[in-house]
Formats: sequence, C-alpha cells, structure tokens
Amino acid sequence: ARSRLREAEAALRSSRVNVELLTPSAEHRRGGAPPVPLASYAQQLEELMEELFSESASLYAEHGVALGDGIKETVRHLRARRVVAAGQVLKPIEKLVTRACLAQRDEQERAWLTALRSVLNGLRQRSQQVATALRELEEESHQHAPAAAPSPASSPAPSAVPSSSTPSAAEDEPPTASAATPDSSASASATNTPSNDVSAASPTACPPAGCTQASAPASTAPATATPMLPASSGWRLAGESAGVRTDWRPAEGGDGALWIRLGGELSGARLTHALAVAYEVDLWPRWLPLCALAEAVQAPEPMERIVWVQFDLPMLKRGALLHWSLIDCLYEHHCLLLLGHSIAESPAAQRPASAAGVPLAEFGAIKVLIEPLSRKRVRMKWLMHVDLRAQSLPQALIPILTKKVAGSLVSNLSREAQKVSREAAREASADGDERGPPSKAALDASAYLRRVEALPDVYTKTEALIDNFFEMVGYDSEEESGERES
Repeated sequence: ARSRLREAEAALRSSRVNVELLTPSAEHRRGGAPPVPLASYAQQLEELMEELFSESASLYAEHGVALGDGIKETVRHLRARRVVAAGQVLKPIEKLVTRACLAQRDEQERAWLTALRSVLNGLRQRSQQVATALRELEEESHQHAPAAAPSPASSPAPSAVPSSSTPSAAEDEPPTASAATPDSSASASATNTPSNDVSAASPTACPPAGCTQASAPASTAPATATPMLPASSGWRLAGESAGVRTDWRPAEGGDGALWIRLGGELSGARLTHALAVAYEVDLWPRWLPLCALAEAVQAPEPMERIVWVQFDLPMLKRGALLHWSLIDCLYEHHCLLLLGHSIAESPAAQRPASAAGVPLAEFGAIKVLIEPLSRKRVRMKWLMHVDLRAQSLPQALIPILTKKVAGSLVSNLSREAQKVSREAAREASADGDERGPPSKAALDASAYLRRVEALPDVYTKTEALIDNFFEMVGYDSEEESGERES
C-alpha cells in the first residue's frame, strides 16, 4: 500500500509543472506594483548606513564596522546585478541585525533596525526568486546524466514514458534517434522550492540552496543535443525547427492558461548584436511574429524595464504590461537569467495611448536561462506561463501561439542578430577586427548598430562582462568552446 501511495504521489508530481509563478496570487496580478529595482535597494542600504553613522553612536560602536562591511559588499553585488552573490551576503547581516535587536535599544535605533530588516526581506525575496528559477531551469549534470534516446525501430514508444506517468503522457515528447538529450531541469528539487513570500520569514533564515553554491557549467552537455526543460507528463510537441524545440501543455486549473517551453541555440552573431535585437523593444515588430506594438514605458535602470507588448492574433487582440529583469549569474552558474511577468497598470507604468482598450493577457512567469558557449553562440532555455484571459481558448489559437509565435522566437531573433553582425562585419575596421567599432556607413545602415553606439552603458558594459567571463573560464573562441564541450 505504501509503495502504491508513493507511485501515486510521484505520478501526481510528474503531471504538474514544477515551476513557481512570479505573480503567485490573483490579487497581486490585478493590483501588484512592479518589483523594487535592485539599484533602489542599493541606494536604500547606502542611506541607512549613513544614518547609522550620524545618528546612532551606541549601535554603530557595537556593530557598525561589521554591518558596514556587509552592506558595502551587498551594494557592490546589487550594482553589478549579481543577486546570487548578494543573497550569500545577506545571512551574516541578518544575524547581526537579530543580535542588535536583543540588546536594549532606544526608539530611534529600533526604527533603524526595522527599516534595515524590511530592505533585507525584500532582497531575500528577490534572491529566492532567482535561486528558484535557477533550480527549475539550470542543467544539473550530476543529477541528470545524458542518455541516448531509443530509436523507434529498436524500442517501442511506450518504453520512453516512465511507468508512473499519467495517461496524458502518451502526448509527451516522442523519442528521437538523434543525439543524446540531457534533461537540464532541476524539477526534482523544485518540488521542495520555498515560497517566494517572505513576509513571515525569519530574517536569519538560511539562503536557498541555489544561493549557496555554484553548479557545474551546463555546457558539459553535447553541443548537438537540444536542451530540455523541466520534465513532466502532459507536454505536447508543437514543433522543432532550426535546432529549436517547442512544447506546450495546458496549465493546471483548466482556465485556458498554457505553459510553453522551448530550448535551442542562438549562433552566428555577436552576443552584443543579439542583445541589441532583444533589448530594443520598439523594434520587436520587425522580427517577432504577430507583434503589432512594443514600447518601453519605464526603465528604472538599464537592465530592468517595464514594456508594453501587443499581439494582433487572428481571432483576438491582446496586450501585456511586462516587467523584465536581467540577472548576472555568470560567476556562480555560468549563465544569465532573464525574468519577466505581468504587472498591473499604475500611474508610473501605463500602456501607450494607442493601445487604449486592448484587453490584457496575463504572463504569470517568463524564465529564460542564457548560457554563453562562445562569443557567437549561446544556449537558451525558455519557460513561460500565459493566460489570454479568454472565456474559452479557441483550439485554432494554440498552434499559432505555440508554433508561430513562441516556436519561432529564438530562430527569428537569431536571424535578426545575424543580419546585424553581417552589416557590422562588412563595414568593420580596416584591420579586420570584427569586434572593433562599426563605421559610420554601418551605423547609418542599421538601427541596431546606431543604438549600440548610442548606449555604451548597456552594450559596452555587457560586452566587457562577457569578455571577463570568457577570460575567467579560459576560452574565448568557437573552437575552444567545442573542445571544452567534447
């Protein structure tokens, strides 16, 4: 009986998508404000440290040096958008705050400690979201070793499905006879993922597992394998083209929402040019299928933006106000993490006037893992939850959403970035250095190149970050990347 119970529980877990939404409740989706920018957290910590030095002699004398060192290190990581590293520093600061609260304090000192704890709790929540997303998306080779997929001739189709799968597993990804495909998910650990709600959590709580240690580089998988995302039954193949595989499945609850996942590689273009294609929101309609309008409505900092995007689907029109945030996990996990989700309209974040009256879709979570393999090649894993807010989702819309829009996203982005790289290469400096600044003719010929030149705080800093990463891992060319993977 216990064995059957365990099998039933395993089947139930496998039938669910073990990924947390970034908008966990309906109340937050309807009226939630966008997350506090990381730069704002850094500024609050700096201001609190100045107040401690000027207004609290006793507290500063007891803990000022240790608190100051911890806060300075946290601020440094936040300015660099290294949330994982910042989360590792939070625990000793929280211990100091708890120790300071146990002693006799006047009202002013307790107000300062309360304010600091509030900032730390907000940072803890952001750190947990990042750690959770990494556990859900990042490949953990020590848990999921690559295995050759059986060919249809040598193995019947049911053998590719675990015995504990639900009946809907017959619609899962079919086995292929191609290269071995590793399971890059961390869904086994995602079932034990702590909640993002830290309002009742102790300030001395230990950081999540994803924040305390770096995982092995995900590029140990064969370059020919299509990267897979969290595995569970019920996934249906939408299509596979140009090395990009797209799957979908209905979300739990039967409300018409969908989970969509895709994985593939972007190659043949400089990473800076790929970033430009993804970053320049108002140019999305050039390459994103069915995208009628896209506009950045607020930019608290260069790598944290609120954008309006609108899709004119054949049978309905939908828009979304999305918060995007790029996190640097290169030193800890050899990847960049892009998080996005819908937010509510507010005086500070409103849709464009031309989009008045457009019904809103709901993106509960968009989680993208970006693994640089060389200066011209990255592996992407994308998982998102979308609800079109339609009373009944027409079946004809599902292949449009999953194949035409989501399925072509990575391949279209790759082709657009390749065009930009070719334009820059043709007008490269005379010494043949393709990484040199583009000439005036190339700038005039490409809107992307003009913007790369006009925004050094975004593109020059990002390129320097990638350069430092490849120097750290010890390779910086396609050939060396291939040798490392083999």
